[in-house]
Amino acid sequence: MLLRTDKPKIKWREEFTLPAKPDTWGNPEPLGTRSVSTDGRVSITEREVSPERGIIFNSWAVAPGDPKGRYVIRVFIEGVLASVFEFDVQ
Repeated sequence: MLLRTDKPKIKWREEFTLPAKPDTWGNPEPLGTRSVSTDGRVSITEREVSPERGIIFNSWAVAPGDPKGRYVIRVFIEGVLASVFEFDVQ
């Protein structure tokens, strides 16, 4: 995600919602914090990063045991909803 900022550090939050609870959310978050909703469908990752040329990013991969259906990723920058990504896993 490209940001227009002069700030040396940016706080972002990602809310990743799956259609059903996955078998696992993977390894612990190495660079920030991750929590999972009580129903297991939403992973919330928070980090503070230094944008390289205004770019911040994160990545996920579909793994065995991940549910089929609509996935939604909501990204917040400094507490403000910046973007929503939606896609289907079949």
